[in-house]
Amino acid sequence: MRRPSLPLPLSAVDVDGWMAVSARNALAGYVGQMPELCVEVGGDVFASGRLGAATPARNAESVAWWNGESEGNWLAAWLGHVALVGSADDRETARARVARILGHQSGDGYLGMFAEAYRADRGVITGDLWTQTCLLRALRSWADAEHDESVHDAVDRAIRRTCAHLHQALADGTAFRDTRRTGHDLMFIDVLYDAYLREPDPTFAATAVALYDAFSSADIDAPFADFQRDRLLSDAPMTGHGAHVAEHARVPLQIAVMTGDPDGSWTELFGRGMTKLSVAVGSSGGIRSDETLGAPGQAPVHLAEAGEEQCALTELADTYLHAAAVSGDLRWVDRAEAILLNAAPAGVLADGTAVGYLHAENQTAATRSMGTRWDYSPTHDDAAVCCAPNAGRLLPLALRHAVVRMPEGWLVQLYGPMTLTLSGRNGEVRLRQRTSYPFGEDVDIEVSAGGEVFTLELRVPGWCREASVVTARVDEVVIERRAMTIAVTGRWGDASTVRLTLAQSLDVVPTADGRVALRLGPLTLAAPIVHRAVATRRYPGSNLRDLDIVPADGAARSPLVLREARLSEARVERAGGEVSWADTGVRVTVPMIDPSPRSTATTGAEDTEVVLVPIGQTTLRQTVFSMVRSG
Repeated sequence: MRRPSLPLPLSAVDVDGWMAVSARNALAGYVGQMPELCVEVGGDVFASGRLGAATPARNAESVAWWNGESEGNWLAAWLGHVALVGSADDRETARARVARILGHQSGDGYLGMFAEAYRADRGVITGDLWTQTCLLRALRSWADAEHDESVHDAVDRAIRRTCAHLHQALADGTAFRDTRRTGHDLMFIDVLYDAYLREPDPTFAATAVALYDAFSSADIDAPFADFQRDRLLSDAPMTGHGAHVAEHARVPLQIAVMTGDPDGSWTELFGRGMTKLSVAVGSSGGIRSDETLGAPGQAPVHLAEAGEEQCALTELADTYLHAAAVSGDLRWVDRAEAILLNAAPAGVLADGTAVGYLHAENQTAATRSMGTRWDYSPTHDDAAVCCAPNAGRLLPLALRHAVVRMPEGWLVQLYGPMTLTLSGRNGEVRLRQRTSYPFGEDVDIEVSAGGEVFTLELRVPGWCREASVVTARVDEVVIERRAMTIAVTGRWGDASTVRLTLAQSLDVVPTADGRVALRLGPLTLAAPIVHRAVATRRYPGSNLRDLDIVPADGAARSPLVLREARLSEARVERAGGEVSWADTGVRVTVPMIDPSPRSTATTGAEDTEVVLVPIGQTTLRQTVFSMVRSG
């Protein structure tokens, strides 16, 4: 069982181009402003606002731990964006926020949302493990970015305190005994796994195994129980809450690493989980979760009109990146990239002002009248403040996996406009990607390494049928095509370059219900529906609003239909220059059938040309089409 290296600190990543635009928009918009917009994030619940017996939780469902989840995940999003694109003032504000949280660390090491007096006469409080997880993940990533050992020490102390606290509760079976709806608590294993990679203490592995065993034997509500051992080993389909399923999927793999998996049972559990889960994944990489995968007893089917939940998208991408790190199989990176470039941006307004809690591949409207989770909002505090913070977590999380240290050099896993500063054997190594990828095919990597010899391994995505490399100013160069990469070995100077070309073809992607989607390289394409935004709520002191998104002309439209015989006539155009999710510069013109044309007086279907764009550039759209298979 491979033990992966720790992910990159965000201090090693400097984003540019569309990545910087997205990060800055989010930091100025919903990520940066969230504490002022809703009490779930603005309550300072890990410091001055800790909850006690007489402190009511203020959220849509009055669930005590929800605010810790919201604030913890928001901290990960906000601290990540500050590390990537924040100003000097932003960084000082972030340091002060972290210091205030650490200043409230309890004498026994506890970092969390519940007051000491409240915890004194209780065992394992429902949601406490989960909210500690959300907080400690955020603090750990910030400590890496800041190279701050004092934050690392505080996190280590908190983890060991909770391990000791859990010891008795897990041993005597009281953990999970009297509580239900505690599925998220299992994710304390995320924290244990990270701690184990830093220091392989068997205590972390033993606690993780005991926690999973307690979870598996507990009486937990069905929407959160898909990954209990017996249910996972059964033939029962997954039908539970998408975010739980997506995050729980990595737990067996994490335990496999921590235990060495001597009989392969943990790896088998992971494989069964991912196989069961795969049927709920759609053409743009997202998982159906509106908010569950399916009805009880029925295998989930991803439908283009079904909702995809931002929480589930972020957690699934995280699980995929874990799988790639442990297995070395870069097909998992392909799946994570599909979410990053398609499913996730399809549910975030490009200007960073609002997020869809749920969104669909075929989305003809997004309004609160469809349900409290279907409009666009910077908070969604009328439902739950979980998806907006999680939408902000994804880019920083993914960029920490952009490059992986290998024995002979580095593996570049993710492409985009960024500079990575790494520690080489003899000094600093800089990799600058000059590219508009995924909106263009070329990735130019400028390498500055002072004459160091190493291998730069470049991921070739599974969708790419033709990849090529050209080098310049690299001495003693050897280029080798491997199973999922191109490896370039040489002596790298201070002005060495590699041009990787990943040819993007237009592909037809079958969907679970017999329809198809079109994909250009890594980008799922969609026919945008011209829309207008109607403000339904304004936040005092902010320019942000809750929005209903409706077609511009207010009329329903008949779905467009593809003609298989005419797909070869499709034309791809790329504008070039500066691009962002507001305008990617990619246009694919495709002959289609309009069943109900409006431009003429006829009532029959007409052939027409439709311009498709990447799904992440759209808000209302048609992404999945019926296709006429004959002429």
